[in-house]
Amino acid sequence: MKNKILCTCIALYFFVSQIQATVAKGDPNAAQGETFSFNIGHAKFVITQRHRLWLAASDPTLSNESDEVQKFGLSFVDEIPAEPRLNPNTMQVILPTAQPLANKEPATIITSTSTNEPTSSISDNPIYGANFLFFDAIIHPHLPQENHLPTFVVDGSLNKVYFVHDIKHNYQDPDSDKTISSTQLMQYEFASGEEIKYLLGARTNIFVAHAAGTFGTATSKITLLTPAQFIHSSTTGANGETVENKLSYLKDNGSKEISTSTEALKGGSGEPDLSLLGPTVTMHAIGTNVYVGLDVTADGSGQAASILISRGLTFDSIATNDVVQGAKDTVISAASSNRVRTTNIASMTTSTSLSYLIVARDVGPGSGLQNIYAVPLVSKRGESFGKIADISSIVNNFRKNSPTLYVERFFDTALTDPDQIDHLTGTPEVVERLTVGQAAPPLATGELIKDLYVVGDSVYIVIDQDYDTNQQPGTFHSQAIFAADGHIISWTPWKRVLGSDEPMLYSSLSNTTSSGFYVSSTGTDFKKVVQTQWLPNGNLSPFFHAAQGPLGGTQGLFNFPQSTPGFNNALSMLIATGFNAVTIGQTGFVDGGHFKVKPMDNDDVISFAVSDNQALVAAEIAHDTGSDDHWLFAGGASGLAVLVDNTGVTWNGTLSSVGDLNTGQEWQQVGNFEFVKKLVWDDTYIYILTSKALYRIDLDKDKFSVTPINLDVVTVLESTRLSSNELLLDIIIDDGFCILGTTKGLYSFNISTNGSASAPSKVAIPDGNPAASQLFVISNDLEPQRSFKDKSNLYVLNNTFGTQQARLNRFVIQDSTIKPFNDALLNSSLYPEGEATSFVRFNNYVSNYFTNGSWNFASTYFQGINQPSTSKSPAVQQLHAGIKNGSSSSQFILNSSMLVPALFLNTTNMLLGIQQETTSGAFIMSGNFEARATT
Repeated sequence: MKNKILCTCIALYFFVSQIQATVAKGDPNAAQGETFSFNIGHAKFVITQRHRLWLAASDPTLSNESDEVQKFGLSFVDEIPAEPRLNPNTMQVILPTAQPLANKEPATIITSTSTNEPTSSISDNPIYGANFLFFDAIIHPHLPQENHLPTFVVDGSLNKVYFVHDIKHNYQDPDSDKTISSTQLMQYEFASGEEIKYLLGARTNIFVAHAAGTFGTATSKITLLTPAQFIHSSTTGANGETVENKLSYLKDNGSKEISTSTEALKGGSGEPDLSLLGPTVTMHAIGTNVYVGLDVTADGSGQAASILISRGLTFDSIATNDVVQGAKDTVISAASSNRVRTTNIASMTTSTSLSYLIVARDVGPGSGLQNIYAVPLVSKRGESFGKIADISSIVNNFRKNSPTLYVERFFDTALTDPDQIDHLTGTPEVVERLTVGQAAPPLATGELIKDLYVVGDSVYIVIDQDYDTNQQPGTFHSQAIFAADGHIISWTPWKRVLGSDEPMLYSSLSNTTSSGFYVSSTGTDFKKVVQTQWLPNGNLSPFFHAAQGPLGGTQGLFNFPQSTPGFNNALSMLIATGFNAVTIGQTGFVDGGHFKVKPMDNDDVISFAVSDNQALVAAEIAHDTGSDDHWLFAGGASGLAVLVDNTGVTWNGTLSSVGDLNTGQEWQQVGNFEFVKKLVWDDTYIYILTSKALYRIDLDKDKFSVTPINLDVVTVLESTRLSSNELLLDIIIDDGFCILGTTKGLYSFNISTNGSASAPSKVAIPDGNPAASQLFVISNDLEPQRSFKDKSNLYVLNNTFGTQQARLNRFVIQDSTIKPFNDALLNSSLYPEGEATSFVRFNNYVSNYFTNGSWNFASTYFQGINQPSTSKSPAVQQLHAGIKNGSSSSQFILNSSMLVPALFLNTTNMLLGIQQETTSGAFIMSGNFEARATT
């Protein structure tokens, strides 16, 4: 069985090299592969009727450019569907386009101050050619709710806040045939010498941190501004009525000073003032609460809190005095003489309906490292609303009628025990649940993340610095892991998303589509805006094209990260199986001492012909870590095969590139298996799951040499041991602990040293369907499917093949014990806290499910002889990121969701669904078509 390399045409590779991502079109002077010829300084993704990314320049040289360039200084990009009008057989790409808004015509400006009445004037347009220093977007209260408009500060006017009332750039005048440009702004002017230090748009309010010098040293304040209206003039109408001409202005709603004596930062009245209030200030809004993050140092006999809550302009402590005065450093406080600095704040409402504050702060005094932490918040309305909560104070509320339906879940008691948020010396359990990503982000010592945000159950960080020691650029995420009652007990490691390892200034995720935006740099300047789409071209295209093959397309797709044994963090790869074929592509490599995304070309892709195997659906890399031997197995309808050289191994030691797998190895048939469904490596064994049994083989190179010896195949479990006519569908194994999905349910068991299974224990699937068809694990390991029994969450996709229905259930696994989530819909005397139920009830058959905590993809394709009228053609459904427990009725969830626009699925009758490539973070959609990735 000889192997061969399949090469694709040169024209294809030329096309791929020219289009590596969906770069938005922008100003006419922009270089190829960039959106603008100037530096982008600010971006803000807002959800309107069309999701919109606002963009603002931070480049002083912009004012010297032509009008055709300067007009793009303030612009926006509207999100476009991935392929709304494409022929599914084309490689056409629809590019998002930046819409310019800045114009040089004079602007109408309504100016207000804290002491004078608003005045209207026509002045030079401050937006045209501007260098924006702060930027956000809020809802205009006197315009339709979908109008989120920019508020900003420009260089040279550090004491002025601007808010856009209306901008028209080269628009058709509805009252004439002329093209017009106009700008209407509201301007609030602080006193001369004041400088704005931070700007927050909070729904219809603008919160401004400002100081007459260095914030924290000079007099420092927070001022609340709100768009309002005043009567500019009055006239008498035709019937003698008074007609008022109202104009919008920024109303000053008052200011509040922040200083070393601010009570909310000291832990109560009568406590010593802070030793120092530093220049750092950040803000984040949750409803009517605004969280202000600061840089504080405690007095030698006192303590300090780095975050306060601003309720309007009333300051309140984020934690009880017991916590702040707890004489220890916590996520939000510092004990005597110590410093705590909060640099970013975000908020999370989990799919288990609990609220958390996400905080970026220095790890500890003098460490030079930044970490991201999550602390629970009281979300019950009342005096403690918004304060840090006691982790044990979870309350489920139900309607008091019959049936008693789930209404809400929340933390209801403020924390009094500082040990619960002790990130330095707390118990391992406390530190684990606090620390997002499990460890510090991939940042060099002394560097800070650029941005922090949350979508669904995942926290995202943006890193704008280039590769350096311990540092990786791009956007990374970490997903929460929950206990059965809904509180966070751990986090997944930081993993890259959005398909690029370029330094990023900003990124965002659409909460209802499969698109993301990012602003990135290919050098030192941030001039590129990218919208991710499902594309047939991009960095992975050589692999996709080879994997498609002449028959059947991709029938199995498997990701192996750099942590895989035998890779030694030197490479990562994708493996695709198909009809008599296996294709391998290298996705990551070491460059300049840093592990990076591999620019893929011919040499990075190998395709093997694996004769007489027909449909290959499974692949696994197995290892004997004691001897440093490694094997690549593939299996399917016709059995099991292994790629070996004349020593009986695929390779020994460390693999340096995929090319090492094409140096004399050949595919060899192994054993006498049929209908292999999955291959799993665990310890020193390769496990083979067929539809009727689970087997294992002890790994030994002598068994796979040219003249193989007895394989000593051990039958671990036969389906007849469970029940008659029961077929095995999926399995995960961690150090001999197994979870098995079958056509009749979910089981767990342990494998003894001699290879036999203990008595399988059936795991009840609350409100579930009979067949447990897919097991999806979220754990605190880089390879969760191999490390899950100590602490993880298990998602079980369960189906009824006859009625073409599907449901999704969630479980927590701790110490090899499986317990269903309390995704309660009802309560009773037997279940006062609610009865476990399905998380999502689909109203059609679902063949595959994927989640990273934000993007929740449910894939569907034809099954069975009779297609029910309720079923859809092959499709991928994006479940709304805001799905919550207790709302699993399909009427709620599925109507808040949408189909991923992927017209290439129209000719598909086999869809593997969604997977993520871990090196670039790209999502991949594959099946019997040329695969697509988000890029």
